[in-house]
Amino acid sequence: KMSDNNPLDRLPPEKTVQWDTSNTREIIPADPEKDKWNFTHAPCFRETMMYSIAAASLFGLTEARRRGTAVQIGNTFVGTFTVVAIGTWGLCRYQKRQAHKLVVEGMREEMEKRRTGRWVQVGGEGPPEGSQ
Repeated sequence: KMSDNNPLDRLPPEKTVQWDTSNTREIIPADPEKDKWNFTHAPCFRETMMYSIAAASLFGLTEARRRGTAVQIGNTFVGTFTVVAIGTWGLCRYQKRQAHKLVVEGMREEMEKRRTGRWVQVGGEGPPEGSQ
């Protein structure tokens, strides 16, 4: 039964397309390399891991030199890794966001300059030497 709410249901049969889905594997081959996503694609992952592992190892070794038990050493390593990872990731993302804002602002200034043919003061900076 056709629904009166859907306008596509009211089309004549010759205007509709029937899709053959019996052999979709041949139509759209899966590329496993393109489908993979891992954490190395995440922004700031490398810096976060580098600093976190280094700091956690340093504090873990310090705890081992203090003759701590294996549980204390493990707790120190995991705790330090977690705190440093969250902190460095947040700081790295903040720095990338600020850099992106500077690029966007520079592009806006350049577009306004090209549109009007003169330098426009945006963000507290004056015109470059010899521009007007």
